[in-house]
Amino acid sequence: DSTNPKSLLGDNVDAVLEDRSGTLWVGTPSGLSSTRSLTRFDGEKQQFTHYHHDPSNPYSLCNDHVVSIIEDRRGSLWIGTATGALSRLERDAAERLTFHNYTPSWAATSQPTADRVMWFCPSDSSTTDGAFWMGTDGNGVRRFDTKTNESLHFRHDPSDPNSLPSNNVLFVFEDERGTLWVGTYHGGLASLSRADRKTGVFRRY
Repeated sequence: DSTNPKSLLGDNVDAVLEDRSGTLWVGTPSGLSSTRSLTRFDGEKQQFTHYHHDPSNPYSLCNDHVVSIIEDRRGSLWIGTATGALSRLERDAAERLTFHNYTPSWAATSQPTADRVMWFCPSDSSTTDGAFWMGTDGNGVRRFDTKTNESLHFRHDPSDPNSLPSNNVLFVFEDERGTLWVGTYHGGLASLSRADRKTGVFRRY
């Protein structure tokens, strides 16, 4: 509702998560500005609170184009953005919110690029927090560890049948065995076992 500042920011929703406290978090387009924002829904008050990137505040949301929202084992929320940058949201006892931001060296600018991230998922979430797989819109799959700043990068190689089948990635998911599953555009489904992370040998389906 454009007349109600406490309503949902827009009708196009990119990410939804209900956290362990029952709070609903929604990543949506923000309408007239054509940016993305993070929204929290208060079910008791039936209203939304909005969060945006503020260039003057290093503890604000890292980027307004939210594509994924993940809750880790400790209850921290990780906000994945289309540029590849991430925000970790922490809440203190007074429910004050602080965003801690992580930007890979390859992260895209605010303009659309091949490194525009379409989907995030946790990596090795059973043993660690803060490492993520990212599927990009034209530059394959990346893995980024926010604690070590280490990255892995897998791309399609037309001359290698064991490479990622397409650089246009729509979905990534790591199962309980550490196998990465990748859904691609016009390339089908592929998987990468934990043992093959060093070699980059994918299995295609």
